[in-house]
Amino acid sequence: RLLARRVVGHYHGGAAPEFLARSARIVVPLLRLAQAIIVPSPFLARVFRRYGLSTVEIANLVTIAAPVQRTGSAATPRLLTARNLTPVYNIACALRTFARVRARVPGAELTVAGDGPERAQLERLAATLGVAGQVRFAGSIGNDQLRALMGECDVLLNTSRTDNQPVSIMEAFASGLAVVSTNVGGIPDLVTDGVDGLLAADDDDAALATAILRLLEDEELRKRLVANARQHALQFSWPRIYPALALTYGGLAPT
Repeated sequence: RLLARRVVGHYHGGAAPEFLARSARIVVPLLRLAQAIIVPSPFLARVFRRYGLSTVEIANLVTIAAPVQRTGSAATPRLLTARNLTPVYNIACALRTFARVRARVPGAELTVAGDGPERAQLERLAATLGVAGQVRFAGSIGNDQLRALMGECDVLLNTSRTDNQPVSIMEAFASGLAVVSTNVGGIPDLVTDGVDGLLAADDDDAALATAILRLLEDEELRKRLVANARQHALQFSWPRIYPALALTYGGLAPT
């Protein structure tokens, strides 16, 4: 601002309500110095409005992948969770959910893509649940590897406890991967339950497992959700995102 340059802020964190509740007296005056604040979701826009801050909603960007012919079956489904192994993403719930699914579908497998401080205890939990042989901890992987992995799997399971607009869910939409997620933070703004994914309560492994089993048992439901989700994903493609960014950085978007 002192150099007479346009200042655009970006905010993406799903823990914004807690962050601003702690730090509003310092953070809000600083944010007011920006001519525009970009947030990727209606959830964050609502949070910022509580503090009198106007925002411009521009979604995260994803690559729209070519359709993939999946070879999995209801008897041997491949599940994927793709988040860091930290408490906020609650991978322990994903393991408990998978154990429930596998009790009904013995051929099910789970890949955990991501790494973090909870890995050792999560590996122990998988052993305690009796599913260590069916869970693969893939560690940290790049975006191209994640997209390839999504093409090999049948259901993305997201168990985060606080979230905004998870790129992993958006990538799943774009790749034709069915989504089951917790109904927290900004996720209901991204996933409409029964339309382009299935939602369940926070930390409710029984409800999440029931949702996954619905998808495995009802092929028509899965196809409908996937088709709707892929159409939804077009909103996150570069031809949609670039014009909004250009307008905002050029000073023509509402601030």
